Amino acid sequence: FQTSTEESFVSNALYLKFVGDAARDICTQMAKNDMKRTDTSTRVLFPKAPVDGTATDAQITENLQYLVLRFLGFRMDATDHFITNLRGVYDAGNAVVPVANGSELTAAAEGYRGVCVALFESPLFHND
Repeated sequence: FQTSTEESFVSNALYLKFVGDAARDICTQMAKNDMKRTDTSTRVLFPKAPVDGTATDAQITENLQYLVLRFLGFRMDATDHFITNLRGVYDAGNAVVPVANGSELTAAAEGYRGVCVALFESPLFHND
């Protein structure tokens, strides 16, 4: 008998689950590797802002703009709603990590890990 296969261009639940799992794993590894790098210019997730709690708002915003350019290819103003929304993701991740937790990631690094996951899961990342 005859069968035909059609591919859908709409993401299904299984694809989204795999993307989410991969994003969390990859972003965690990226953050851990960046924490080991002493040369900030070689860091992938946070080359523009220190993650020791001393970063200024301007440095955090610059790093978020860098991440949007790196992941999505868009240059965005500091006042763009996308950047301000990512700042909320960063702040939420930053708030969940206690200051002295003995983890491999600092609170700020956890914030950038959350931003990384959000960018990986963004529909803009998966568009053709």
